[in-house]
Amino acid sequence: MLQTFARHLILGSLLLSVACGGASEYLLTGTERSAVTDGIVTVEELEGNRMVTVELLHLPPPERVMEGATLYIAWIRPAGADPTMAGRLEYDEGDRTGVMRATTPHDNFTVFVTAEADATATAPSEYVVARQSVEE
Repeated sequence: MLQTFARHLILGSLLLSVACGGASEYLLTGTERSAVTDGIVTVEELEGNRMVTVELLHLPPPERVMEGATLYIAWIRPAGADPTMAGRLEYDEGDRTGVMRATTPHDNFTVFVTAEADATATAPSEYVVARQSVEE
């Protein structure tokens, strides 16, 4: 029941923001590795760049997704390019939420979140928990 309410709240917020202008919001959906995970990607114009905010709900501890994982990292993959690390999610294990903010110069890209063993990852692991395409 609470999960259904949260999804409706997110969808309502998305529709309201589109109707009122301003930042763009995209629903972020979980993958088969974490099907209950959902959230929002917010994209705002910022001095010629885009401020990207990822907010996830129902995010399991990283070690439940991948053995040895200790954190989640968000990646940005522009069309036709390799992904780059956007940043580490601030994960709240008690609330099972994660938040990350970063900037990108790209208008069109895919944002995705992976479980990782440490913060020095140079490429994303195969353990993707959520993903969404963004077109500004």
